[in-house]
Amino acid sequence: MYAEFLEEAAGPLGRPGLTTLAGSYRELATAWTTLAETARDAAGPQPLDPDTLTALLAGLRGQVLDLAEAERQAATELKEPR
Repeated sequence: MYAEFLEEAAGPLGRPGLTTLAGSYRELATAWTTLAETARDAAGPQPLDPDTLTALLAGLRGQVLDLAEAERQAATELKEPR
């Protein structure tokens, strides 16, 4: 939804770069959805053993940190006048 907003706002604000940024936000949305699905599917119907859970959480943590950094970069681009 935010990507659509950016695309619609690009013209009236005179900021065509928002259209490109909208693509970045679409990619981020897809990545967050994939991360959530990975976490859901890994859990399965039964509790994970401690070692498996620790490994899963470590992997998810890295992905979350990467996505959070990408979100920060997108937000920084949003602040830049174009």
